[in-house]
Amino acid sequence: MKRELVIGQKKQRVTITDKDYLSAGGEAEVYTRGGMVYKLYHDPAKKMLPPQKMQELALITDPQVILPQDVIFDAKTGNPVGYTTKFVDNVDPILKIFNKAYKTANNLSHQQIAELVKKLQLTLGNIHSAKCLAVDFNELNILIQLGFEIVPWFIDTDSYATPSFKATAIMDSIRDRKATTYDSSGNMHYNPTVLSDWFSWAVISFWIYTNCHPYRGHHPKYTPKDKHKQMDDNISVFHKGVRVPPTVEDFNIIPKRHLDWYKLVFERGDRSIPPLADSTIPLLVPAQIITITGTDKLSVDQVASCGADILHVQQIMGVNYVVTKDAVYSGNNKIRANDASKKVLFCPVSGGSMVAATKVGHTVEFAELYSGEKIETLRSSDLFERNGAIYTVTNDTLIENTFTTIGTKLVLRTKGIENILSLTAKIFPGCIIQDLLGKKYLTIPYALGRSFSKYLPGLDRVRIIDAKSDKNVTVLIGEEKGKYNRYVIVFDRKYQNMDIRVDEDVTYEPINFAVLDNGLCLLLSDENQIQLFSAATQYETLDNPPFDASMPLFATSKGFFFINGNTIHQLKRK
Repeated sequence: MKRELVIGQKKQRVTITDKDYLSAGGEAEVYTRGGMVYKLYHDPAKKMLPPQKMQELALITDPQVILPQDVIFDAKTGNPVGYTTKFVDNVDPILKIFNKAYKTANNLSHQQIAELVKKLQLTLGNIHSAKCLAVDFNELNILIQLGFEIVPWFIDTDSYATPSFKATAIMDSIRDRKATTYDSSGNMHYNPTVLSDWFSWAVISFWIYTNCHPYRGHHPKYTPKDKHKQMDDNISVFHKGVRVPPTVEDFNIIPKRHLDWYKLVFERGDRSIPPLADSTIPLLVPAQIITITGTDKLSVDQVASCGADILHVQQIMGVNYVVTKDAVYSGNNKIRANDASKKVLFCPVSGGSMVAATKVGHTVEFAELYSGEKIETLRSSDLFERNGAIYTVTNDTLIENTFTTIGTKLVLRTKGIENILSLTAKIFPGCIIQDLLGKKYLTIPYALGRSFSKYLPGLDRVRIIDAKSDKNVTVLIGEEKGKYNRYVIVFDRKYQNMDIRVDEDVTYEPINFAVLDNGLCLLLSDENQIQLFSAATQYETLDNPPFDASMPLFATSKGFFFINGNTIHQLKRK
């Protein structure tokens, strides 16, 4: 596909093709080229953003708010078809930071979290100063970039309310019930104000601080499927009788002024503009020590411990290679120091050597594990290990990286095994998800030198938030119309056929599962239940698991294990 466009009053001509495709939604397709995004509506006559609204949005001057910039015209007809905006790369939706595992994996401190909340507060205040309302201030409309500091970006700003135009959407998870009315037919009407915006900010910022939505605590009168009703009834985490999961941070990490304000908002129904925190540095609370005990159906044994929190365990030839926040180990032997901000994976070499692959910015560095001698550096936004190889993406190609010894020298061997559209490809542990002109594809290198890209039916309009693939099992978390669904995909042994199960309306948590060599999968389906299965549609459930979403599962030839802080535990059926 090739399309000729004319941009703005300067009449700049631009040609976009399928190679520039980024994503698609219910109302538009999005392309990017040269640091610019081109949003093209499916039905411009009905959906086109009015020029007056663009002018009113332009009064927002905060640099973290990504605004529509220029009108896009079709070069042939001269009709407006969309608009341009700034492109930001290497970002995640802010909901990723709502969980302990993500914060641990990225070594995010309480101070960085407090600074992020402050930036969100100041930016929303700047939006209000321009006489606009964010309205749909939800967990997917803010993106974050990780670095020395966490940088937020406000997107989907064409849906904002301006002095002359109403907002076009609101997600239920952040909807202020006090700004909601119903007509005689039972139809809901949302009447947003500055104060309802601050209520939505309260939900998001509390979630960031604590890893818990303020109305998602457990109360005996409500089931997990009643979470919207619990919010309707104003039963927050501060309410008597509500308990929170063990992954929730101690509320005392919240700066006092914010904590006091949250109690007024969530417990007493107050609506007001929040104070700035009295300090950007929250109270330091000692990390909670979680005691692990077995259940009536599962026994738990601690099998190893380290001097710092464990980030990753990879067993190769019966040896556990362990990455902690401060060191790398081979079995019980400390090999070298480690920088917790860097991702480290391992790859075996014939002859007994081992290669460490380290993600550094947008590059991957390969080095001999024991000597530290560098082998090669490649450009790739991320990496994963599978089949005894390290996989990266360079120049629209999935690269299989393996190593061999020639004399006394370690040599990298690269092999391109699959074409990848880098703009839309997202690398996850064990797999890649691509959006190819509106259709979702799953890419898995299922054996050395072999890979496939399979179309995922029914997921065209689903936004994939998270994914993981281990052996013949792949699990996805996708968002559609404000709800999160889990997709469990199980392939046969030859990877020819797949079965898909959909668990609807789940609470978003990091995907946590592992698969034994015999194909048995252990999946944490929610904080109170685990699933055991070998086929997607048939599974056994066990209640009250002895681990949670912040304790990564992994499997070896000896069974299932999980990480709890600086310790490793083995799970066994009784």
